[in-house]
Amino acid sequence: MKHIAWNKSRRSFWFRFFGYGLNVIDRSIFPPLYSTRNGLRKEIRIGKFGVHILTRSQLNKRSA
Repeated sequence: MKHIAWNKSRRSFWFRFFGYGLNVIDRSIFPPLYSTRNGLRKEIRIGKFGVHILTRSQLNKRSA
């Protein structure tokens, strides 16, 4: 299992430490999806950016 992972692209940036992390999305380039607009997925808006908290997935919990 990797302890630190990250990725950067033109529209977003995410990082994880020990399975938990943040996802930052530029909402001027990539508008919110249906689940975010209707409140099924929580998002914090900071200016033109949307921030999501990333948690460990069920697959990682079972194998850990």
